[in-house]
Amino acid sequence: MIKKFIEDLYYESSLPLNYSNKEYKELKADIIHFNLEPTFLSMLKHNNIIDTIPINLKDMLLKKYNQQFIQNLLIKNQTQMILSAFEENNIFVIPLKGPFFSEKYFNDFAARSSSDIDILIKEEQIDETIACIKKLGFIVEENNDEEHFHRTFSKTLPGSTIPLLIEIHWNIVRENTSTLSIDELWNQSIPIENYQFVLELSTIHAFYFIILHSWRHNLDSLKHFLDIIQMIKIHGNDLNYESLLK
Repeated sequence: MIKKFIEDLYYESSLPLNYSNKEYKELKADIIHFNLEPTFLSMLKHNNIIDTIPINLKDMLLKKYNQQFIQNLLIKNQTQMILSAFEENNIFVIPLKGPFFSEKYFNDFAARSSSDIDILIKEEQIDETIACIKKLGFIVEENNDEEHFHRTFSKTLPGSTIPLLIEIHWNIVRENTSTLSIDELWNQSIPIENYQFVLELSTIHAFYFIILHSWRHNLDSLKHFLDIIQMIKIHGNDLNYESLLK
């Protein structure tokens, strides 16, 4: 049922939805299974059909969305604080996924679930990066796979029993499995707003990163497919698939 629901959301000719009670019951179970309540609430609101669905489904989506809103707001504020500190210290950084991706591609920073902060930095600035985030309270280093391409630190937040994690990446793939030129990625990145050292991935590299991220998770959730579909929807013909395949 959820496949039909996604198709209907992306084809305006299928709106408003016209499902039976049985279909809505199946849809609710699917949404809960994939933990996509905030995403679909945001999409229903964007299509101006949130008030056309059954009230019990709407209430369930709203409850989960409001919970995610609070969490993503906290992560967004912490991320902005980190990016400002990096700018002040001349540390190059690219935020990955998280509320910024959600805001850009879903037009709602709370549409995608986020639980930690992911950033890409230049490997030669790793020591400066760690010193900077420790000043911001991320003082506990978590266990990491030595062959991996990131280090993880955590910070305890007031009123929360779960620490906030930040993953510091210097690559987007394992170096012993790929010949990806990280320098090419940096050279094609674009400064964000009025920043000089805070950048965003080029369109093709952002798309490639989302595909790699989905692949690393074995495409085990519909959220990975939705990320890819949404990027295709937003960028359309701007995506150069020949470059992607290369």
